[in-house]
Amino acid sequence: MTIREFAKLCGVSPATASRFFSGQGALSPEVRRRIADMAKKTGYAPPENYRGRRKTGTTIAVIIPDLHHAFFLDAATYLRTHAEAHGKQLTLLVADHYSPQAVMQALSSLNPMGVILLNESPDDRVAEAIAARNVPVIVCGGLTMGRHFSSVHIDDMMAAYDGMNYLISLGHERIGLLADNSRAISCGFQRIIGCRKAMEDARLSLPEQNVLRVGTTFQAGYDGIAQLLEQVPALTAVFAFSDDVALGVMLRLQDMGKRVPEDISVLGYDGTSIARLARPALSTIQQPLDAIAQQCIERLLGMQGADDITAVTLGYHLELRDSCCRVK
Repeated sequence: MTIREFAKLCGVSPATASRFFSGQGALSPEVRRRIADMAKKTGYAPPENYRGRRKTGTTIAVIIPDLHHAFFLDAATYLRTHAEAHGKQLTLLVADHYSPQAVMQALSSLNPMGVILLNESPDDRVAEAIAARNVPVIVCGGLTMGRHFSSVHIDDMMAAYDGMNYLISLGHERIGLLADNSRAISCGFQRIIGCRKAMEDARLSLPEQNVLRVGTTFQAGYDGIAQLLEQVPALTAVFAFSDDVALGVMLRLQDMGKRVPEDISVLGYDGTSIARLARPALSTIQQPLDAIAQQCIERLLGMQGADDITAVTLGYHLELRDSCCRVK
């Protein structure tokens, strides 16, 4: 079957079918699905000259929300290492510096062989525009937020459950959460659910006043812990949903004359490079950032387009250091 014959079956022009297989140019979601479904039904594969430009490309675009989070910086470093091991070049696009239109213009100029998102909920216009180009996309370290993108991440609900159980095992009952601005099915949402389940299983309560949605930055932790202690003065432990937040918490507690962990235990999340540099060294949920990055690169290189979708869930562990102790 020629590509002209295949295009006729799909009800599109040969040029449209060519753009689908090469990833060059935007297509509507309806047209993209129609072509993908017909390719699966007929088993059609185009000649290499229709796919060659993507296959021989060397640039992978990484859309990073900002440069203020240790998780994003660590992930980008690992992604670069694994991309270079495969002879590919990594280009960072910092989303907070550009409008959605500027991000898309940059992507059009780069013409990347694939896109990695370091944000589970990118601007809807960016997500839709990327998907319309039939470029392979993968979310690194998060869920796809209902988008039809591949992803590599840990089980955030279970990780938070285990983290909360660890604090409970140390005798803590009055535990506060400093969470991100979560929405349905996001990592932050799943972490809150996991924490609530752990408390419920231990026959303890987690009142809403113990949960403060502040974001994931150092400043959010520094400001948030003061507000949380105003709401719940008797807290003995804080579970922060990023290492950056946890470090902000620890500094503010020190400024308030409180000791970590003797007065308040602090548990972080992510296992970034800064966690071990804190004093006391931060106990945290250790995400396998190197393995996540490796899986993202290898999966991206093997994808055939935006509709080639898989989700990979990797393991995690509790990295126990010095920022948590048993209630006395």
